[in-house]
Amino acid sequence: MPDQPLIDGLMDSAVNAATSDSRFPSVGEGELKNISIEVSVLTVPDRVEVDDIHHLLLTGSVEGKEEEVRVVLEGALDDLREVLEG
Repeated sequence: MPDQPLIDGLMDSAVNAATSDSRFPSVGEGELKNISIEVSVLTVPDRVEVDDIHHLLLTGSVEGKEEEVRVVLEGALDDLREVLEG
């Protein structure tokens, strides 16, 4: 669950990404006019109860188009079960 309002988390994350990410140089004042920010807001995830997995099919709507993603789980089945049962 979030520990702060969405807008506060977005602002904190944006500032940290621009100034504190050690993988990149900090954003300079002259670069600010060239920055655009896009935010995708997701709902809080639901827990999924799974008895046995051979294939996992995820469906959803993206911009009105039905999208399907098929993930075949073979060698990592035991690791995945451990994570899901967490």
